[in-house]
Amino acid sequence: METPKEIKSILIVKLSSIGDVVHALPVVRSLRDRYPRAHIAWIVKRACRDIIDGNPYVDEVIVYERERWGNPRNIFSTVKEVFLFAREIRARQFDVVVDIQGLFYTGVITYFSGSKMRVGFRNAREFAFLFYNRKVAVPSMHMHAINRYFLLAEALDAHARVPDFTVVIPAKDRLYVDEFLSHAGFKDDGRPLIAINPSARWITKQWQMEKFAELSDTLAQRMNATIVLIGSGADRILVERLMERMKTTPINATGRTSLKQLVELLSRMDLVISNDTGPMHIACAVGTPVLGLFGPTDPRRTGPFGPGHVVIRKNIYCSPCFKKKCGDLICMDLLTIDDVLYAVRTNVENGTFRQVNAEKMDRLKRHMHLDGAYNEPGVDVLVLSDGKPGHVNQSLGMVKHIDGLRYRVSRIKFKSEFHRGLAWIAGVCGLGKAGFLKWALKPDGYRSAMESMPKIVLSAGISVAAINLILGRIFKAKTVVSMKPGPINLTRFDLAIVPMHDEPPKIESVVETLGAPNIIDAELLRGERDKLLKDIPFKAGMKIGVLIGGETPDYFISKTTMSLLAKNLREICDALDAEFLIATSRRTPKNLERMISGSFRKDERCKLISIASHTKMNPIPGILGLCDIIIVTEESISMVSEAASSGKYVFVVRIDRKHRRRLKQERTIDELARQGYIIKSDMAQLRDTIVQCWPPRAPAKVLNDTARAAEALLKLLHTTVAKSGVLNACCVNR
Repeated sequence: METPKEIKSILIVKLSSIGDVVHALPVVRSLRDRYPRAHIAWIVKRACRDIIDGNPYVDEVIVYERERWGNPRNIFSTVKEVFLFAREIRARQFDVVVDIQGLFYTGVITYFSGSKMRVGFRNAREFAFLFYNRKVAVPSMHMHAINRYFLLAEALDAHARVPDFTVVIPAKDRLYVDEFLSHAGFKDDGRPLIAINPSARWITKQWQMEKFAELSDTLAQRMNATIVLIGSGADRILVERLMERMKTTPINATGRTSLKQLVELLSRMDLVISNDTGPMHIACAVGTPVLGLFGPTDPRRTGPFGPGHVVIRKNIYCSPCFKKKCGDLICMDLLTIDDVLYAVRTNVENGTFRQVNAEKMDRLKRHMHLDGAYNEPGVDVLVLSDGKPGHVNQSLGMVKHIDGLRYRVSRIKFKSEFHRGLAWIAGVCGLGKAGFLKWALKPDGYRSAMESMPKIVLSAGISVAAINLILGRIFKAKTVVSMKPGPINLTRFDLAIVPMHDEPPKIESVVETLGAPNIIDAELLRGERDKLLKDIPFKAGMKIGVLIGGETPDYFISKTTMSLLAKNLREICDALDAEFLIATSRRTPKNLERMISGSFRKDERCKLISIASHTKMNPIPGILGLCDIIIVTEESISMVSEAASSGKYVFVVRIDRKHRRRLKQERTIDELARQGYIIKSDMAQLRDTIVQCWPPRAPAKVLNDTARAAEALLKLLHTTVAKSGVLNACCVNR
């Protein structure tokens, strides 16, 4: 159907809500520019009428009074009312009806208006599109509402996209706002006015009252701002609860202004912090900088329109969902006070708000006292800890190897083995959401993980691998695993750092390392060495470190083997005039711990016996930093890797086997020996092997697997950030 050359009358159907009516204002300007002589009428609900009254581009406002529409108990009477209203509209004989609302009942009104041209969206809800004869396609559902509405105007040959949000404010309403602020004690002394809008029609769009209260207090105290609380009469109880939590005294404008007076009040503000609701859009329309808090809705569609406004939201799996009810409200719960304060500080400092109003931004900047107090929200990497030092140190080794990286360690504790089992099944099967994690995990670990908002989730160990996958889905984050995660397929993760003894597949997302990543570096070794030198009296000369593991499914240490190690160690110290230090692992059996203590406690050359089950301290970095020679048992690739990364001469000794078959760890030990990182020895020949190698002819070779793993992690992080945001300057520390 062609657009008539002469359109004499146009009816706009946009009944509610306040924000949507504000979004539709530029459409009427476009239509007026194209059809300056046409009679333009607008159907609107009484609650939104003030937005349109007095608009120079609207000739007539038709108030839609039938508020009972949609109530099942009055379905017959309300259908009748809609048809009666449509008949009244039909008598007006409009040339064109534009249904911006796009719902069933507005479609009925549009159809029974009798207009020959009925314009609406092809994808209108509730089958409203059935009532149009000119259906406008929307190229993307992510298009902002204002730009979508412009498409309807363009269907009528009105192509001028002028973002005109004219709302006419009578002099009496301006005077009322002057008097209201004056009676509330406000003095125009240059301090910023900041409006807080804590309410929203959907409970899912509301940020927590206690957070709004603390935010308001902080802005009042740190920016010397006057806080104005806004809302409708229905929000009074909500706002009173907020004020009860506040330490400072705000101006309470809730329910004390008409809609036009609210528009005028918001035009006086220097900043508006709001949930996604009507006053936020009014603030944008009157040129006040807006910081919008978003959760279940999509800021691409209904966010603050125009440059210079700011949106805060969490990029999690379920947002946007457009749900009016939700079981956990995670998208809003994850927004923190620091997130908002950081956004205020950075957008004032970098001049973002200046794009909206330079004078208001300058006033905010003059009173900015949030310097350095609030850091960028979220972290680059979330490290999941299962409580095993060897596992968490693999992850920490990688993140600490990257300068400038922001990371957090969350200790994951399950409420029971039953919860652990179900969590593992959920993670493997691609199930599990935030509410499920809240049910399965102990509160501290859940809270720490959920507040992190990571770009990457990193873990080592089977028990936390499934949680890694669940958190990756929740945060839309990349998932990285160090060491093989049991039966979970490595392809489920975005990156896997796997030692060669786990025989990883040759695929792009897997980085094979010779040993295991670890926390050992020169700075750590120096610091821990100095602590030992301060606490323990040593004589000048050689020092030998002995790292004793314990029982695994494939290895054990018999009393005979332990006695042989003790005998060799004494002979080595005799030959080299050395002192020695001993550390066990958490796998070392109790009987061996007692044997070690009994064998060496009275030996003056033994300067330290650290039993892992008796201390929370990790003596291994200090031993590696202090000693010239390291003796380590073969069963722990993690411990061997730490020793080989220290730059010291490392002797790996064989211990007892539970099986005759060749074990997978042997491949790694053989390869480390072949490449010169360690020296292998049987227990019986340990004394001869060390004495023959000493003094060494060349410096020890340093295993650098951690740097390789860190480079892969950093590459993935840069790929992630390239799609989502800006990363602090990071580089691998060699």
